[in-house]
Amino acid sequence: MKKLKQAVKDTQDTVDEMLEMTGDTNSFLRIQLQGIRFNTAATLYMINAAEAAAARATAIKDAAINAL
Repeated sequence: MKKLKQAVKDTQDTVDEMLEMTGDTNSFLRIQLQGIRFNTAATLYMINAAEAAAARATAIKDAAINAL
């Protein structure tokens, strides 16, 4: 997960740099870059949610083992 998360963050950084280069224009490229930026943010959110769910599952498993 760490490699995936880092790859997504690297993509975001690259897209941010490209957005800065396009300036305030309303070009097709800028619109596409904004879409990519939104999707990478959503991907990071999903990765974080999956990590949190895995942590909860581990805690529940550990509690069940200790209860036995």
